[in-house]
Amino acid sequence: IQQAAIVGSIIGIFYVVLAGMKEVGWINLINAIVLYVGVILATIFVAMKLPGGNYESVRQFYVDADQEFMLSIFGTPTILGMFALNVTVAVVFSQGISQMLLQPAMSAKSEASIRKALWIAAPVNGLFGVFMVVLGLTAKAHEVYGQLTPKNYAMEMLVGLLPGWLSTILLASFLAAILSTFAMTSLAPATIFSMNIYKNLFKPNANDREVANVTRITIVVLAIIAMGIAAYLPPILAAITWLFSWLIPVFFIVIFGFMWKRSLPAAYLTLATAWIANSLWSFTALPGLFGITGKAVGDSNAYLTLAVTLIVGITATAMFKGDIGYFKSEEYLNRAIT
Repeated sequence: IQQAAIVGSIIGIFYVVLAGMKEVGWINLINAIVLYVGVILATIFVAMKLPGGNYESVRQFYVDADQEFMLSIFGTPTILGMFALNVTVAVVFSQGISQMLLQPAMSAKSEASIRKALWIAAPVNGLFGVFMVVLGLTAKAHEVYGQLTPKNYAMEMLVGLLPGWLSTILLASFLAAILSTFAMTSLAPATIFSMNIYKNLFKPNANDREVANVTRITIVVLAIIAMGIAAYLPPILAAITWLFSWLIPVFFIVIFGFMWKRSLPAAYLTLATAWIANSLWSFTALPGLFGITGKAVGDSNAYLTLAVTLIVGITATAMFKGDIGYFKSEEYLNRAIT
């Protein structure tokens, strides 16, 4: 993991610094097509290597192991409630307000383009996930690759069972998918720093070239920091839900500001309380006081952060003075008329 973090970060730095938003966008489009085609072909080729040339042996494995819930879209009540819905809450209330994803949305030609893209991307990504789950279940059930660790058996199976040309394309597309995520994740904070802090506070007359250079330097610095953290990551799913939970209060502050009231004290209090609660839940023995231990701690971050956000956010926004919601303000109404 340490070596992968270092090598991946170095490749990612070059990828982002030498390219830009437009290049990243085009590569993402090409990569998406290659990845989808590769995964579909991989699912077909893997089936051909299984007994009977289909996935019946995989289904039978889980039936014999008394794990038929692995074949159900709902899993078990515990998996559905503590994992699936927790991740859903984290994603729904974080991705829609994420600077990383707002940047490409703001570069779209129109709102209609964004809506059209969402209607295309959501079903396609959902279907793509089905193929990935099939491959993962197959690797776990395989008599050879299923003996490896969960982090290894799927990749080992793809390399071992697929033709060389297909596994190369598939693994290359996985790398490209990681790089595209790396690009958006590093471009967002770097842009915030160069535009909102460097140019706004320190050098208002900075030209585009200076701002671009500051953005590149910031990307390198952030990547180095991320490299060090990534080398000692906790379980990845727990880390992701913890990270996504940080944006849950941001989402509701923006919604409150648009629809209800804009109050800086309420916003500060909501953010601070939700972030402290999320961190205490992850890094202290607090969950144990509620009888929650082990993996369940990481599977409940979003619930906790959402609850704290709603309780503190609604109460604080109601108590503190502030400006009327933006959508009700004269500024917005006059703008809408013009």
